Amino acid sequence: KMDNEADETETTPTPTKRRVGRPSGQRPHKRANLTPTVDDPGKDMSNLRCSNEFIRYLKKKKRHDLSAAYSELKEAKEERDLAEQYVKDKREEVEKIKAKLQSVEEELEEGESHFEKEEECFQGALDVITELELQRPGSWNEHYHKLVAYKEEHGHINLPARHRDVKEFDKLCIWVSRQKSQYRQYAYGETKNERPWRITALEKLGIEWEVRSGLWEKHYKELIAYKSQHGNCMVPTRTSKEYKDLGLWVTVQREEGRKFSEGGKAMMNQERVDFLNKIGFVWNVTKFQWQEMYEKLLTFSSEEGHAHVPPVYPYDQPLSNWVSRQRKEYHDFHDKNVDHERDSLGRLRSMRMTEERIELLNNIGLEW
Repeated sequence: KMDNEADETETTPTPTKRRVGRPSGQRPHKRANLTPTVDDPGKDMSNLRCSNEFIRYLKKKKRHDLSAAYSELKEAKEERDLAEQYVKDKREEVEKIKAKLQSVEEELEEGESHFEKEEECFQGALDVITELELQRPGSWNEHYHKLVAYKEEHGHINLPARHRDVKEFDKLCIWVSRQKSQYRQYAYGETKNERPWRITALEKLGIEWEVRSGLWEKHYKELIAYKSQHGNCMVPTRTSKEYKDLGLWVTVQREEGRKFSEGGKAMMNQERVDFLNKIGFVWNVTKFQWQEMYEKLLTFSSEEGHAHVPPVYPYDQPLSNWVSRQRKEYHDFHDKNVDHERDSLGRLRSMRMTEERIELLNNIGLEW
């Protein structure tokens, strides 16, 4: 045992004293490697050498990084100065615009004040003219005074378009309707108004020039309610007593829409067209119904693999009847002796064939 301990004592090297400036484990006569062993010494401080040469290397590297940082700072400052100048210029522009706007607003306020005074003078002069004109004898003034008396008795002047039971009252109703019609023409620029005092007199009585516009909005709301209940705007126009008035209004809209689209005089305008289109209004019933049946035939063809709807088809007999009608219309289309516009009674043909329809039916394989 003592021999073993002696052997261990002999084999254990005596530790040497570490000298400053030389890494541990290196022979005294060898110089330390000046290149750092890690890319970033800060990541692992245990590997950092402490030689004077390495410290000088780090100081040199820091000087290099500091120079690059100052270079970046200079560039950033130049960019910041440019941005600062841009903001300064825009602020000056904004201040100039604000000053100009304030000046214009003051001029506008001044102009509005002047307009109000001139409008007051104009209305005063028009009131004098109106009062003097209404004292003159004439048919227009007679009807106007009758309307004044009607308002004093009933509290309004919302007369119906006609009242055939009472002759004199019917004349007054017709006269009021005529005034509204003439005003409408004036408002649309179709005629000139050489007697503005008449408009002033009627407006003082409380006449509603756009009474038909209010009625249009009323029916439009009814049409929206009809669609929410039935899912479409196809209001029956002849067979329903419940929707008789709405059906008549829908028919009128289609006719007025046709006139408007053709550039003729009509009570329809683009705003109303947009409102009706928004809820899916059907302008051409014939085209709509034809397209609806065509969609049914298209579904039949995709399900059955052909377009041969039998003459007797309990599942959808109207579809079978429609297909038969298309075949007849096809043969009539190619018959020069047939009037394609009107039937034998002189009525306009609503389901007449066209080249476009023939092409659509050919595309799904209909046999003529």
